[in-house]
Order: sequence, then C-alpha cells, then structure tokens
Amino acid sequence: MDQPSSSVLNGSTYKGSHILSPVANMAGLPIDQFNFLFSEFLALILAICFRSILPPKPSNTIPRHVVASFLGIALGYFCFGPQIWHIIAQSSIAYLMLYIVPPRHSYLVIFVFCMIYMSVIHIHRVIYDYGNYTLDISGPLMINTQKLTAFAFAFFDGYRSNQRAKRRRPDEDDENPALSEDQEKQKITEIPSPIEYLSYIFYFHGICVGPLCFYKDYRDFIEGQNLLVIPTSSSTTSKASSEERLSEIQQPSIFWPVLTKLAQCAIWGYVLIVYTPYYPVEHNLSQDMINSPLYKRIVFLLFTTFCSRVKYYFAFILSEAVNNAAGLGFNGYDKEGIPKWNLLTNVKPFQLETATSLKVVIDLWNMQTALWLRRVCYDRLQKGRTLGVFVLSALWVR
Repeated sequence: MDQPSSSVLNGSTYKGSHILSPVANMAGLPIDQFNFLFSEFLALILAICFRSILPPKPSNTIPRHVVASFLGIALGYFCFGPQIWHIIAQSSIAYLMLYIVPPRHSYLVIFVFCMIYMSVIHIHRVIYDYGNYTLDISGPLMINTQKLTAFAFAFFDGYRSNQRAKRRRPDEDDENPALSEDQEKQKITEIPSPIEYLSYIFYFHGICVGPLCFYKDYRDFIEGQNLLVIPTSSSTTSKASSEERLSEIQQPSIFWPVLTKLAQCAIWGYVLIVYTPYYPVEHNLSQDMINSPLYKRIVFLLFTTFCSRVKYYFAFILSEAVNNAAGLGFNGYDKEGIPKWNLLTNVKPFQLETATSLKVVIDLWNMQTALWLRRVCYDRLQKGRTLGVFVLSALWVR
C-alpha cells in the first residue's frame, strides 16, 4: 500500500500540554500520542522509585496515598489538561452521595449518575469532535466510572453484611441475602477518608489508561495486606499482628514481570509503527479491495483487524507493566512458590489471536472490564443476566 502522509497531526482539539510539541514533531508523532508515551514511561520510573522509597508498611500508608494521588493529578493534567476536572467532578459528587444518600440506595444512585455523566461526555465528543481520535478524557472517565460504580456496589455489600450481622437469625433476612464469597472478599464497610479516596481515583500508575483496579485490592496494595501471604520468618508466630509481619516481609521482585511485559510492548510497538499505518481497516471498503479475489479480501481483512488491535495490546500491557513496577498486580503465589502478577491482566494477546470460540475471545479481551460487568451486573441480576451484561457493556463502551 502507499505510504501514509508524513505530516503530523497538530492536535488542535487536544487539551493536554503542548510543551513537548517540538520533541513530538522531531519524533514524528502527534502531540497527544507523544504525551501518552512520555507519561507512561515517566510513570514507570516513578513507580520503581515509589516502591523502593515508600515500601508498604504502616508508617508509610498515608505518605503512599498522598504521593500516589498528587503525582496522578499532575500526570493527568499534563495528558488531559483542564479536562481532568471531569474526573474530579464525577468522583467528588459520587463521594458526597455516599454520605447523603442512604446506603440501601446509594449504590444505585451512584451507578445511574456515573453512567449518565460518562454518556454526556461521549455525546459531547461525538457532536463536537466526530471522527477525531485525539487523546481526551473520555478513556480515563470510562475507567473512573468502573471504579466508582464497583466501589458503590462493594459499599452496599458491606451495608448488607452489617445488617445481616444485627439479625438474630441472618438466614431469615430476605431483604439482605447472604453475600457470595467474592462479594464478601470485596465488601467495603466504611467510607474511606478523603485522601484514601483521592489516592484510589488518581493513583499515578493507573491514571492514563488504567486498567481497572477494585478498591479493596488497591487498599491492600497500599497497606501491604496483599503481601501477608508471604511467610515472614520461622520465628514469627501465628499471633503476630499484621504490622509486625509487614515490618519483616520482603516485597516480591518486579524485575521479571515488568521486563517481560515491556518486551511484549516492544513487539507490539514495532507492529504498530511498521505495519498498522500501512494497513488501515478502512481500506477493506475501497473499490480496489472489493474487486480483489475473495481469498485476498479475507486475508487482508484478518491482517488489518489484527493491526487495529495491536494498539490496544500495546496500551494494556504497558499499563500493566507500570502498575507492576509500583507493586500493584501481585496476586499471591502459585503451587510452585512463584509470584503471580496477574491481578490486573487485561488481555492475553497470543491466546486471544489463536482463540477458536467467541467465549474465549470475550474472556481474554479487556478482562478487567469483564470482571466489572460480572461483579456489578451478572452476579446481581436474578433474570436476564446475559442480556443485562451486554446492555451495560454497550452503554459503557464509547
């Protein structure tokens, strides 16, 4: 195919910082894409420092919250400019609703509010920026909507659990049915402090592209509770407090998980630069391709759609690597004692590309969103679960 134009988009609709425009022009990248890459690699360096300088222990809990949130706000403003106020506004209103609206109804009110707010931003973009793929706040706002709604449902589960505990016979409480094992694990019994909430919304290693991390998992990461699966020492007794155990725990190495994911990013980045610009999906509708033999059209369709997916592989895996560098993503040990770093895995490209069924494709694509759909929709509906999931997914996706 013909080489695409060498001109670089000027990012006229881009609201983020333009201070690095000269460097972006020299690199041959639009300023929004350059800022994204710059922010992610800066976040990677900051994440390594964050994990080393502020390891998870009781005395570092508040400093970790403060540093994670304010670095995140700074990176968010650099990437999205004044549009970051949309996340601030949506999150602040949802936080106030937790105090104002009774717990029995707050989850539903927050869910409806967040979905409407996100939809309005999507509609605004369609009206005023249709067909433009400039980086804007709509992506992070989609992740934030997942965070807030998942948080609201987990808080409701905590309320249900507390109500059942007050009953003499909990099994006879029809208004507050028993929680599932997953809901019991993720439930939130208290509204977090403002700085804890701010940290969860804006933590710097996930502000640009996520992926979604549920509040309980994030709090365990900040406090180091997720590390308590690690044996401390032979002299540690079972009665030792979590504070004492955390002071003895060594964090699992991030070297291998981060290195392997960055290596994958290098591969997908190569495909993204070398092939994607020359094989656009739109060319499948060209008269030249329509007049081509069927086998050529099928092969070209498969390759161009693969090239269009590569940018998501690159972004998803890079974001996971950045989070792992900060220590977020550790998920215990396997049977052989090897650390698992799959808590935030969002896509498995090789398995997805070689999948032989639609179910496997759905299970391996945007995996954190699939988990969100299950926790806030599928597990809570009595009837029409699958339909409910697809409707919510359609409303959430831009």
